[in-house]
Amino acid sequence: MPTIVSKSELDEIKGLINEHIERTGESVTGLAKRAGVRRQFLSQLRSGNFDSTPHFENLKLVLKALGKKFIVVDD
Repeated sequence: MPTIVSKSELDEIKGLINEHIERTGESVTGLAKRAGVRRQFLSQLRSGNFDSTPHFENLKLVLKALGKKFIVVDD
C-alpha cells in the first residue's frame, strides 16, 4: 500500500478541502468529524504545515468525506 504522497497531490487535496469549505460553509471541525480525523490534521492539510508525512489512510478518509474517489497507481 502506498504511503508517500507528493507535494502536488497534497496541494490538490488542500484545494479540494478549501473549495468544499467555501462552497458549503461546513466548518473544519464538522468536516473532520465526518471524515473521522482530528481537526488538527485538517488544519495542517489546509496550511501545508506538517510535523511528518500525513498518513495515507487519513487522506483517504478526508477524500471520502469530500465525496471524491481516488485511484492508486503503483508504478
